[in-house]
Amino acid sequence: MQTKELDSGKFDFVGKIGLFGGISVLFVLISVIYLAVHGVTYGIDFRGGTELQVKFGQKIEIAEFRKSVESADLGEVGVQTIGDQNELVIRFQGKSGKTDKETNEILNASLTKLIIFELETE
Repeated sequence: MQTKELDSGKFDFVGKIGLFGGISVLFVLISVIYLAVHGVTYGIDFRGGTELQVKFGQKIEIAEFRKSVESADLGEVGVQTIGDQNELVIRFQGKSGKTDKETNEILNASLTKLIIFELETE
């Protein structure tokens, strides 16, 4: 009686090119359809925006700070602690104007609001 040895080191990839090619095309089509329907949502890292690093003289409550900064009407705001509890990175998406000059004026006004707010919390 002859036994057939199991050859675990060989697989006929070339012989199965139609199957694997079809599966690959199917996955690409599913991905393209998904992106067409749902779109791509960019975070502030890809859309641009302003990042501000601040350090306070005392520890602050980040939840309260985040809530207060979000109420300052700066758009999408991200607040993250770095280092000690008194050092923060604030990221926000500023509003765009019709021209670069108008956008800069809006951004400067937003930064002024934020700086005044920071001085009040210290």
